[in-house]
Amino acid sequence: MIELQSERFEAVQQMLGNLSGSEMRSAFANAANRAMSTARSTSWKAVKEMYTVTRTAFYHDTKTHIDRADTGSLEASLSFKSLLIPLVDFKTKGGTSRKGSRSSPLRAEVIRGAEKTLKYAYTANLGTYGEAVFERLTPKRESSSELYGPAAAQMVYNPEVLEQMDDAAMDTFERRLEHELDRILRG
Repeated sequence: MIELQSERFEAVQQMLGNLSGSEMRSAFANAANRAMSTARSTSWKAVKEMYTVTRTAFYHDTKTHIDRADTGSLEASLSFKSLLIPLVDFKTKGGTSRKGSRSSPLRAEVIRGAEKTLKYAYTANLGTYGEAVFERLTPKRESSSELYGPAAAQMVYNPEVLEQMDDAAMDTFERRLEHELDRILRG
């Protein structure tokens, strides 16, 4: 989260003593809004470095919302909402059987470098519903349930991903604030 102390606002105000408060608030709001847009675009890059999810699956049911800053409120925020992503959309190997042969155990890697073997899991093609990963709960045939990985929002709210997003947003905020103040001074 980008937080600015009042000292930063006061330092800019002293530097630009002849400008009105609304012009400065407008510059801060514009810079904050651009920083949130940068954080949103950085989210996929940061998630891709840590998780093996496909880009299509990441964005499929993910809703992002930016509460924009304005001169009345200099607060801007970015939020993510999403559903769980099916495990088949992450890196999976094995788990399929061919007629007359035994299947190899399914191996899934959700977080890069942390591959796990799922002993009772298998992949199945459900025709019009596509392919999915299932796990048998009991020896009975009807006792399977689909396996899921984390939701996109859970991946984004990982502390390491948030740190990358914050760094990119803060860098953009500083650059855009300089640009906005320069634009106001030049008229």
